[in-house]
Amino acid sequence: MFTYHKNTYIATYDGDKIHVATENGRIFSFIPFVEIHDLHEKDVLIESQIMEASPKKMVIKAKSSLWDEKVITVLFQEDVLKCYASVRTKNRSFSIDTIDYFKNDKEYSRGNYDLTYVPRFDWHASQVFVAADEEDSLSCQQWLSPPPFCYGLKKDGEYLYCGVGARQGEYNFISYDYKGSIKGAYFQLDYEGHTLVEDTFTTPHLILGPGQDSANGSIESYIHYLRKANYLPEITEKFIPSWWREPIFCGWGEMRYDYRKDHDGQENGTFINVTRYATEATFRHYMDVMDEKQVNPGTIIIDMGWAENPALGAPSKRRWINMRKFIDEQHDLGRKVLLWYTPVVTKGLPVEACMTLKGKPLAPDPTNPLYQEILKEEIRLMLSSDADGLNADGFKIDFTQNTPSEKGRFRNYLTSFWGLIQDDDGSENPYVYPSLSEGREKIQTYGKEWGVEILRKYIELIYTNMKTVKKDSVLITHTANPYFADIVDILRLNDLDGECDNVLDIMQNRFEISKMCNKYWLIDTDNDLMYDKDKWRDYIELQPKLGIPDTYYITAIATSMETFEDEDYDLLKRVWSQYRERVKVE
Repeated sequence: MFTYHKNTYIATYDGDKIHVATENGRIFSFIPFVEIHDLHEKDVLIESQIMEASPKKMVIKAKSSLWDEKVITVLFQEDVLKCYASVRTKNRSFSIDTIDYFKNDKEYSRGNYDLTYVPRFDWHASQVFVAADEEDSLSCQQWLSPPPFCYGLKKDGEYLYCGVGARQGEYNFISYDYKGSIKGAYFQLDYEGHTLVEDTFTTPHLILGPGQDSANGSIESYIHYLRKANYLPEITEKFIPSWWREPIFCGWGEMRYDYRKDHDGQENGTFINVTRYATEATFRHYMDVMDEKQVNPGTIIIDMGWAENPALGAPSKRRWINMRKFIDEQHDLGRKVLLWYTPVVTKGLPVEACMTLKGKPLAPDPTNPLYQEILKEEIRLMLSSDADGLNADGFKIDFTQNTPSEKGRFRNYLTSFWGLIQDDDGSENPYVYPSLSEGREKIQTYGKEWGVEILRKYIELIYTNMKTVKKDSVLITHTANPYFADIVDILRLNDLDGECDNVLDIMQNRFEISKMCNKYWLIDTDNDLMYDKDKWRDYIELQPKLGIPDTYYITAIATSMETFEDEDYDLLKRVWSQYRERVKVE
């Protein structure tokens, strides 16, 4: 038995568990053990031996049913405690399924915390808390994709954070999961069988540290430590062209209203039908309305459905007469134009450039050199001012929550937009492939990356290529994680369910999470799926306090079908004018 006294916590080992106490008392008692499971065989502890117990670290040698050598290390540092494992295999190779921290095959860890804070998107709650004996997930397959990989363990208003410390290139997991139950709790990284170990492997660090006295404060403490300890790519304040801060009009909400107006107030069961309204005629109508009402956005987003093939950059021949002319006209009026784009749909790509399952294209493969070359050229065509280019000014990236997964909620053949909206609801669905646990083969990729690294590769390819074509082009994503801080310009807060009563609290919390990830990000406030005009008005007033004002509606609210009146246009003009005056001073 021993006790380590640090500046911000006390760690005591009693021969079984390490008990971590913050200033006001013990919060978490964990088993200093890490299980690294193969896709087909569990890692079972046979016996263990403490090799070192010093004021700085604890080293445990474990005999495993799976690995020839296994060592667990716990580091006691001034402001955090870290735990990780290293393994070696001599004569076999293994595909990592999951890594379980703070449990062995017989026992889970325990805590006297009451609630676990989960810093993810929710439709109805401003902040997500789960009971200590419940489960939750922080995943690529969420609407903030992914959120920060950290949980806040709460006891009497005090927090201990527990987050992932991975180096760049080590994020080959799809999710970081909290596994609470009546047995206790542990934390899991899900690699889905895509990390092959043929010699040695060291897990990411799991980092425990005292948070501040608030839920987001605990996450902020975690991110601050990651930056201080050089886990994350370096970020610096970049030059921001003044037009990046200009108020935004995104056409999606109006497209939804137009479709509903033509279809008895319905979207016929799916928003995919709305994509047919991404036409030159509809957008010219929106511009005419704004000119008439003297509402002047600085940025226009042409939303989902404008392209002939979603993976490529040519406009639909049926929907656009001359997109280049439209964009140039907006430039002449002092406006910029962004194009909606998703990197996960394959339509327009050769199968050789895609991830495949049983030979069938499933999603674009960002690890594949052929796809990388195709994407580079398509970005040139979308952004270039050359004669064959569209001369657009950047992208709004969407649907990164559909990052391919072997076992997740969204397991879809992303061959068209219709694949985006499918999930595993238990019914037969031609777009949904079975879980890996059902005995099928793994998804095939060119490279070794998986999970978060696949998603980062998508965004990095877009970011790098677009900046080469047009230096001041802008990239908007909803990847609210500090690992993406260096390859995103503007973070969007995403859609909301305006039917709930706390729209403003929800968006305020998403803003706080996003700014913790990168203080230099600009914020696109978004405002799709507003339930009625009153909630839209309230949020329009809040937007300048969070970031860039953005309206999806200019004639009516799609859900309630309430049409705009003069006072609604006056509201937009007043809020945008005051916002513009303020950012001039800043």
